[in-house]
Amino acid sequence: MNNNSIYIPPAIKFYSSFDEALSADPEWDQSFSFKEEKWEFKDLFTIPKTFIVAEPGSGKTRLLREIVLRASNEGKKAIGVESKKIIEATVDEFIQNQLKNASVVKSDGFELKNEENIVICFDALDEVQLEDFPRTVEKIKTFLAEYEKVTAIISCRWHFFKKHKELFGDLDFRYARIFPFSTEQVELYLKYNSISQENIEKIFKTLSFRGRDLVIQTPRYLELLVSFIKDKGIENISGITKADLFEFFIYKKLEVEDKNLNTQKRDLIKRVLEKLALIMEIYQTNLLKKDELMSFFDDLQSDLKSSLLQQVPFEVFYDKTVLKDNIDTIEFDNTEFQEYLAAKESL
Repeated sequence: MNNNSIYIPPAIKFYSSFDEALSADPEWDQSFSFKEEKWEFKDLFTIPKTFIVAEPGSGKTRLLREIVLRASNEGKKAIGVESKKIIEATVDEFIQNQLKNASVVKSDGFELKNEENIVICFDALDEVQLEDFPRTVEKIKTFLAEYEKVTAIISCRWHFFKKHKELFGDLDFRYARIFPFSTEQVELYLKYNSISQENIEKIFKTLSFRGRDLVIQTPRYLELLVSFIKDKGIENISGITKADLFEFFIYKKLEVEDKNLNTQKRDLIKRVLEKLALIMEIYQTNLLKKDELMSFFDDLQSDLKSSLLQQVPFEVFYDKTVLKDNIDTIEFDNTEFQEYLAAKESL
């Protein structure tokens, strides 16, 4: 989570293969328990190569930052690398250049050497531009072959890794799956942010629905909740509605991505998402095949369709909104987001 003064480690479980990690679900994986499954940061340094795979907003970037910051506790020296910036230079040249950048997260006295105490954290492999992806992967593989003693930790979203996993078939990685926060972890984070037990119970009551997981069990939205409360004033918690929060969560996510991409299209994207959500509700589905999505675009009002398709690339619409790309299908980050947006469109 991005609050630098507060860090609650997520529940993590390690797997020997990607397919094993992908198939695991805490509801039926009887060997997994949020309370019983313990891990420590030193566990991330015990095997030379680890992929951290997780859903968007689950805290991959913050976890890698914490790994770098805590590496010295295990006698290691680490550096964080933004995968998307490895374009022209080789990985080792890029890291050497990054050492001159004071803002880069790294251990004191870090030097790039082919030694077992060196840790390289490659963040957000899924943010590499599609046309640069194969070349970036080959650079990382070349680097790991040359620096075979270093520990490499790479983060990536599920669907993106699944789509390209064959590129890593010749590397011996293990996989660390991040699970959503438990309600106990959510409660602890809210208490750290000076929210009383009474107000926490009000928030839980507001967001609870039909036994579903709370949207704030995803760290991204938990952090946004605290931002919302601080902005509105903690004394106004009792007046907060689920609609207020969902509007803020969705719009803020679009705003952040819009700023990162410099597209200034969040209002347009939100209009299209509302129409898409209503269609999915009418057909009583939470998953939409991509060819069905194309049919949806064909049926859009001509002015809205031309504006969207001309100004917003499909990969942005799939990956940088409140949708999840499952390679062949798409769905909303949260089922209740779909229901909320559909209700707005039907008004």
